[in-house]
Order: sequence, then C-alpha cells, then structure tokens
Amino acid sequence: MRIAALLLALLPLAVHAQEEQPESPLVECPKHTTWTQLVGALTNARLEVRGRGLSHDGTATLMFTDGDGTEWSSVSVRADGQACIFDHGKDWVTLGQPGTAS
Repeated sequence: MRIAALLLALLPLAVHAQEEQPESPLVECPKHTTWTQLVGALTNARLEVRGRGLSHDGTATLMFTDGDGTEWSSVSVRADGQACIFDHGKDWVTLGQPGTAS
C-alpha cells in the first residue's frame, strides 16, 4: 500500500514533467517490465522504498533497500508505467537526514 501511495504522490509531478521539453536519460535500462511486476519481485526480495526522485522527463528513480542495508536496487520508472532495475549492490549506507551534513 505504501508503494501505491508513493506512485499517487509522484503522478502530478510526472504529468508536469511531461509538459517540459524532454531530454535523453543519463542511464538506459537494458530491459523494461511493468511497475507492478518489478515491485512484486522487489517486495518478495524483502526490499522497501527508501528514497525517490523525479527527473525532468517524468521518470522516477526509486532506491529500494532491505532493512539493514545489506542489499539495494536503483529502479527507474517511466511515466508510462514501464520500469527497470538499472543498478543494484550490497552494503547500502544512508548518510544523514535531509538538510544536515553527513
């Protein structure tokens, strides 16, 4: 349910971003799937959203990590609902809180 709420919160930003002139993304995903399928796989792997951002073209980037930071995944979600994991790894560390030095 939290992920659904997150997507609803990002929707107005994505619509606004689509009105601006699109630029090419810095990272190209090798293979896209639907957002629903990708979230299901990450949830089954016990990963949760820990951060998010929205690019100028309406693409959202979400950071998924497990509870102790052992594993993480960076996910790109296009405005049309297609998503991909464009990077993943181990030993995630969150540095500080927003507005504070790390």
